[in-house]
Amino acid sequence: HNGVDTARAVIGLTVGPENDRPEVISAKEFNVLEDSFIEITKDSMVIQDIDHPYKDLKLFVLVGNDYQISNDSVVTPDGDYFGTLTVPTVIEDPLGGRDTVDVIVNVVPVNDQPIFNLQDAHSGNEDDGRDTVEISGIEEGPLNELSQHSSLTITTDKAANWYAFGPIIEYDDTKTTAIIIYE
Repeated sequence: HNGVDTARAVIGLTVGPENDRPEVISAKEFNVLEDSFIEITKDSMVIQDIDHPYKDLKLFVLVGNDYQISNDSVVTPDGDYFGTLTVPTVIEDPLGGRDTVDVIVNVVPVNDQPIFNLQDAHSGNEDDGRDTVEISGIEEGPLNELSQHSSLTITTDKAANWYAFGPIIEYDDTKTTAIIIYE
């Protein structure tokens, strides 16, 4: 060997596994109605983890703006909020490896009922002529609905001897709330 002494030895070498973090490949976008809630689940994501089975991965939602969290994964938008929420969500393996993804939740507005105050019981004599019923505090509903139009309709039917007072409330399927006053 060219004048160089060499020796051979067998050395035992153990290579331990290193925890590879899970990776969220994609996450579903959610739509939820205002004043409702949504649960974000692992089933709504494509997740890859070469070290751990899917069933061992945990999901939890992080604190953010305009929503509350319960049970680690249930997101409830703040009351009367509508718009887009960006919800940071963590997938974690049993050894602490984790990936965070922003889950988009579109909060769809609903038409809230307008608010008004009608005075307490009212009575009058039919021969007294014009009568006044006080209605106050008419509002469109929550602050996010101030641009909506509300109206008050007064209907009379002298033949049936009744008067109806009520705000017209328009939902997707038109509905009317009425207060009926009988003579």
